[in-house]
Amino acid sequence: MTTYGVSTSLVGKLHRPLALEKLAAAGFRAVELSANDGHLDDWLANPSAVRDELAAAGIRPWSVHSSSAGWDLAAPDPGDRAAAVRISAGSFRPAVEVGAEVVICHCNAPRRPFEPEDYDAALRRTGESLKALAEQAHDAGIRLAIENMIPRPVKRPATKVAEILALIEPLGEHVGICLDTGHANAAGSDVADEARLAGRRLFSLHLQDNHGQPNQDEHLVPGKGTIDWNAFLDALDELNFTAPRIFEVALAGGPERLDQILQELAELSANWQARPRPRGAG
Repeated sequence: MTTYGVSTSLVGKLHRPLALEKLAAAGFRAVELSANDGHLDDWLANPSAVRDELAAAGIRPWSVHSSSAGWDLAAPDPGDRAAAVRISAGSFRPAVEVGAEVVICHCNAPRRPFEPEDYDAALRRTGESLKALAEQAHDAGIRLAIENMIPRPVKRPATKVAEILALIEPLGEHVGICLDTGHANAAGSDVADEARLAGRRLFSLHLQDNHGQPNQDEHLVPGKGTIDWNAFLDALDELNFTAPRIFEVALAGGPERLDQILQELAELSANWQARPRPRGAG
């Protein structure tokens, strides 16, 4: 049976017991934990205890998203780049201790302007940083998934699955892709085709919708934007994708909307579970 989960970014600043209670009550059995400082009462301070709390709630800690402070892996300054690698790699050991199977990493930061003439150099710097992260992930015993980036007004490295595949091909089988559906849609990609192209290197998902506009990362509940979700789900079934499918949506409308959004996602999950699989799917 397909498992649907939720990024804990959705629960915002809720204290951990209440957050886990709400997620479990909505029927979600998998989560992606944010490694940002202080999140969920600073779960990073005691991952093994949080692992027990998640188990008690019936929730699987599928993935950890590296801290946003470590996203600038293509920084021109070597010191900034080394700091980003160190911060990103800092989530590896906690991820192992909490019981996660994969860490999701961005490979460049939206706060840095992208210049056309710097594209090739930025791509090279990205590759160097990912090589360092891949080695540390291997040593920690965790899989690493590189997320496709949302495009910016100037061409940005790693917005397409094909480019990420080229970056990770020499890094080992423990390195793959986290396909963010909203980012792919904003990049003008066919989301189903991007999943098929990722193939066996598709480790994880961020399920979110938008209206396909570059630089607009809306994080809508699926079905509220322009993605063809039936085609995408068919592609996942064709790939026999068995990992938990993680919703990464925004808390649009404020904290008082949390219960409603969780209900919408739970109903959507049930509807998707009930879909007939395409003929020939594994």
